[in-house]
Amino acid sequence: MSGGPDDGAGPDPLSLLRHDIRNALASTIAGLRLLDAEPLSARARGVLEGTRVAAELTASLAEELLARARRLDPAPDDGHPPDAATDLHRVLADESACARALAEHRGVAIDLSIAPGTPRLVGVEGLALRRIVANALGNAVDHARTSIALRARLDDGRGILVSVEDDGPGFDPAVLRRVFEARGRGDGSAGTGLGLHIAAENARWIGASVRAENRPEGGAVFRLLLPAASHDGREPDGRLPDLAGWRVLVADDNATLRTLVGAMMGRMGATCAGAGDGVEALNWLARERFDLVFVDLEMPLLDGRDVIRAQRRREGRGIAPRTPLVVMTAHAELTAAEVEGADGLVAKPLPELATFGRMLAGILEAAPAGQPWRPDEADPLDVATLRELLAAAGPAEAPAMLEGMRGDLLAAERGLAEALPADDRAAIRRHCHVLVSLAGTVGGLPTLAAARALGALARDDAPRTEVEPAGARCLDRLRALRAEVVAVGRPASGSG
Repeated sequence: MSGGPDDGAGPDPLSLLRHDIRNALASTIAGLRLLDAEPLSARARGVLEGTRVAAELTASLAEELLARARRLDPAPDDGHPPDAATDLHRVLADESACARALAEHRGVAIDLSIAPGTPRLVGVEGLALRRIVANALGNAVDHARTSIALRARLDDGRGILVSVEDDGPGFDPAVLRRVFEARGRGDGSAGTGLGLHIAAENARWIGASVRAENRPEGGAVFRLLLPAASHDGREPDGRLPDLAGWRVLVADDNATLRTLVGAMMGRMGATCAGAGDGVEALNWLARERFDLVFVDLEMPLLDGRDVIRAQRRREGRGIAPRTPLVVMTAHAELTAAEVEGADGLVAKPLPELATFGRMLAGILEAAPAGQPWRPDEADPLDVATLRELLAAAGPAEAPAMLEGMRGDLLAAERGLAEALPADDRAAIRRHCHVLVSLAGTVGGLPTLAAARALGALARDDAPRTEVEPAGARCLDRLRALRAEVVAVGRPASGSG
């Protein structure tokens, strides 16, 4: 019998879809970061870097799409987005790395050049800027013969000029007149033509301008002009904390406040990401590392105290390095000492920039010293991670999964125990590769670190005097991990 109108409604399908998309993207990015520590050829590492950038852009695009679906509110047709601070140099480096993987496969080289004096921080929305550069590069890759040049420079007081030049056939004159329209190119060339339309729409959204033309020497050029106002006063202020290069997460359900904090962080040299609720904040923290996090105490879905507890728990397990967490709250009577795990507190409404900077400097100075992240010194096994994994498998599959883990760990232990005395480097690398995956899955950080170190030595043909002690350490940590996995399994199997 179906439930009546008074029955509690479950999550709507869009909420479930958001959850699954975010989890899938987080797993993809986490997997790519695990591969980053593996021994790879220069070409493979370039492909990995490009794939990582593409995955992170996909995550940002998915967040934007899902947020719009939740609001049922598309981007406005006019006006500019809120104030923002975006690292232009990083955007250009990331997008060129992303495009380079496909370009090199086609025999096309991409050269990035940022002229001296080009501001790093620009006051435009970061995702829009990335979409412009990504689509301009994508169009160039489709048509270049051998080379693409991505350039950035100040343009005689008018602003910052970003250009993408290729040595392809150039635009057909008929196509050039409508190259930014939302239709196919119509000239029989590769691509749909939507890329440059998307670039133009995002440029309009951030108050920039674009144009495309053919080069006299052959090929085409796309030019993006960021107006002078986009970078006026955007460089770090020497009277404020120097946070140049820092990545900051601002978690608050008030979009205006997120924008305000982002603008102030930009004046200190940092770039910001925003989260509108506690679940989104934890998704960001699972995907990426931040140097500083601002957390509102009262947020939808998951409040700030829960976010802080969850992050400190991850740090305690050794899964993440310690990160300064600063509370933002309208409860003026509250103190940081009353919020467990917080490094400091800023009361709303926020003070003006100079006062805010002094407060933040004091908080960061008093925060516990940032200890080096030492996963090799963590517990042999993150029991909570393993239990969560087994719970996700379900009661029917969990026993078989656990038995398979024990068997795989035992096989790796025996394989290494045979390969090390024989100095069989290929076998050592093979078993270390398996161990990195196994240990990473169950949260065995010491084994993971030891296997990576041993695998690197075996790959680099290090002397046996270095490989042997590294192998002994790896076996010790592996045995400790396997013992912990066996112990976790005993209660589930009902054994005494």
